Amino acid sequence: MGGEDTGDLAMLELFRAELDSHLPVLSEGLLALEKNSDQPKWFEALMRAAHSIKGAARIVGVEGAVRVAHVLEDCFVAAQQRDIRLGPGAVDVLLRGVDVLGSFSRTSAPPLTDAGLGEVVAAIAALRQQKEPELAPSTGSALLRLPDLVATGCEHLRQQLVEHRQRGATSYCLDFDHVREIEPAALTVLALFACVPCRDGSAPRIEVTRVRPEVSRVLHLTGLDTSWTVLPGQER
Repeated sequence: MGGEDTGDLAMLELFRAELDSHLPVLSEGLLALEKNSDQPKWFEALMRAAHSIKGAARIVGVEGAVRVAHVLEDCFVAAQQRDIRLGPGAVDVLLRGVDVLGSFSRTSAPPLTDAGLGEVVAAIAALRQQKEPELAPSTGSALLRLPDLVATGCEHLRQQLVEHRQRGATSYCLDFDHVREIEPAALTVLALFACVPCRDGSAPRIEVTRVRPEVSRVLHLTGLDTSWTVLPGQER
């Protein structure tokens, strides 16, 4: 019995090693596509990474990771064949899938209910029908998944804000889940963004989610947290 347990643990460790190897490829490739979707060189690497994770997950019986990796791979194949275009909204959805895969590196099950996992899988699968949840014209809202706000992350943030503003967004949800450090340049970008009117002349409505305590303290010290609303129950 103990030998079987040891073998299972060893297999899980190998699976997590596969995740550690391929998740950076997925994140880097998707962030590159978010800046410029016409970069076919990335699709092959993205497909290989998703396929490898799917195979490793299937071997150890982690069905949730199999499902997510499978729909990711299908999207990358469709994008390579130019059946779909991976714009910023699609990339946000795909990065959410990468986040879910990353959660499997810490445990055999993600911190999601079956329904939550199903929603992520369905959202990714919907991209193949071009049901891309980018900016919704009727509401003028945009979800921005922020990178760590140092160096290139600051420029990435600025580009996202400019693009969504040009497309008429008036309401924003800033996801701080991956933000652990903030450089002064990023604080300046956020401050200017909060005070510059939208294209229709209205003040931007800003909500934030999944803010880590150390980041929240920085935002509070600078007074930036007075410019937006923290979504209930979403503090980290």
